[in-house]
Amino acid sequence: MIHSVSIGGSVIGGQGDYSGYITDAQTIQSVVIGGDLIGGSYGGSSTLSYTGAISSTAGTGIGSVKIGGNIFSGSNSGSGTLTNSGSITSAAAIGSVAVGGGLFGNSTQPVLISAVGQATKPASGADIAIGSVTVGGNAVYANILAGFSAAGANTNADASIASVIVKGNLQASNIVAGAQQANPPYWGVGDTLPTSNNSGTLIADIGSVTVGGLIIGSPDSGPTFGIVAQQINAIKVGGIALSLNSGASNDNFVIPGTGDTYVEEVS
Repeated sequence: MIHSVSIGGSVIGGQGDYSGYITDAQTIQSVVIGGDLIGGSYGGSSTLSYTGAISSTAGTGIGSVKIGGNIFSGSNSGSGTLTNSGSITSAAAIGSVAVGGGLFGNSTQPVLISAVGQATKPASGADIAIGSVTVGGNAVYANILAGFSAAGANTNADASIASVIVKGNLQASNIVAGAQQANPPYWGVGDTLPTSNNSGTLIADIGSVTVGGLIIGSPDSGPTFGIVAQQINAIKVGGIALSLNSGASNDNFVIPGTGDTYVEEVS
């Protein structure tokens, strides 16, 4: 178990697997990075994995991550596969992530923050996979996913997110709790509640999403994005609350002004 990691500067991934990588096979209590977390880019025909990344692969997960600067993912310009470049992932839960700057991914490799759920699933209440994510600036091409493995597999239909705060704009990004894609790699249209690790009693919910600026879609035609869960309790954009129905699985609409970003409660 790693009790704490404190780095004054930046953590930078390179052209090799597991470069710029902070990991533990059990619990990581806290990580503090004064600068940026930067994932490596790839232009080859094979694979590049876990560059500029933080990951707990077992135990109770990650307690807290604080990054003074930004998170940047690398880009994939080749025919191969780039994974976990500019990412924070947990095989259990993540207590909190605070980023002083922004999240800056791209269409080939979004910034990824993901967690599976509590190491011991609660019998009642909520299975909080991600406690809080706070971003001081913009979030551009970012995926915040509860109930997913680091490889992107649906592993927990009960997983919830307590809160996400983006103080700038949220653009071409997804915030998802306990859902399964209908049209990979896109979210927001036709998604469902997965059967994997589904208690039948817990609700996969998002407590609140607060965006200080605007929610903006993609400049490209075709992709869709979503705030997706079984139940979404509150969304506020630019100080204005979106109208949501109470209860689960009864909201499905495109966010006004985006054209391609949806609020979707799955069933």
